[in-house]
Amino acid sequence: MKKITKRKLFALTLALSQVAIILFLLFGLLRQPTAVHAADLNVNTFSDASDGSCADPTCSLRDAIATANPSDNIYLPAGSYILSSALGEINIAKTITIIGQGATAADTIIDGGNVIRLFNISSGTVTFSNLTLQNGNPAGGNGGAILTSGTGSVTLDNSIIRDSVTQGSGGGI
Repeated sequence: MKKITKRKLFALTLALSQVAIILFLLFGLLRQPTAVHAADLNVNTFSDASDGSCADPTCSLRDAIATANPSDNIYLPAGSYILSSALGEINIAKTITIIGQGATAADTIIDGGNVIRLFNISSGTVTFSNLTLQNGNPAGGNGGAILTSGTGSVTLDNSIIRDSVTQGSGGGI
């Protein structure tokens, strides 16, 4: 039987450790990534409240937007959501979709009460689907119902913007 020298043992150990590292890296490359799905947030009150949570019994539109992660969907039951002038416009800086669950866009309404702008979108893309946005009227600036600034953008899908004005440009957006 041949005797293994320390040098040969070291070379064999080094080669085996390199094979183990290569196999580990190959496994990592071939492994399927974990799918990330958008969450659904369901608004369950017509009141405009802001406690920053949808984990409690009530989830307002404002709270759903605040707690949403990028790419989440927010569902609004049919009805009217009148935004509070005391809480002001809703600021959004992420990509989300807000979906009215009425039979038509006119069945789910977000209303500024003719005293505030409804939304200020500073980044991300906000999609409004099957909704009516109405009665936006900020004290100044552009965008009566929706102001987009920075890198913010809007997509309207079967949605209506009506009866909104501003001192600047863009009564609707």
